[in-house]
Amino acid sequence: MSQFFFFSLESFELEDSKQAIDMLNKHIAVELYDVIRAELRSILEEDSFSVDAASMGKRAYRNRLLRMLFSSETEESCKMVFEHFSNAQNMTDEISALETLFQRENAYRAQASESFYKKWKHETLIVQKWLGIQAQSEMISISEIKQLE
Repeated sequence: MSQFFFFSLESFELEDSKQAIDMLNKHIAVELYDVIRAELRSILEEDSFSVDAASMGKRAYRNRLLRMLFSSETEESCKMVFEHFSNAQNMTDEISALETLFQRENAYRAQASESFYKKWKHETLIVQKWLGIQAQSEMISISEIKQLE
């Protein structure tokens, strides 16, 4: 894999570092797709919520694995992230899944965004977080952000 990465980087400029990172993430996700998916399925079964350090670590790990899987750009990975969003029992999982869906174009992004807004529209700080997620996304234009107001 390192040969693939260094060979592919020979033609990149510093400005292309995000593209290089995205390409590397996708390559890792594709190569380890089954391993990541199996690990995720075993973790997703652990459903109880707690604020202890171990539980927070598991949530962070699970959400990172979902992002890695999403980098593979498969329909299955998009669906898994959307299901994680839809079934989230805490704000950490809900926000993480929403941020992941805004990383690239997919069939679930608009539906998740609308659902999140409808659920939280009366909570100013959470709506500000929702706006921030969209403002940071490369998938949304300035005119679309202005329409959100």
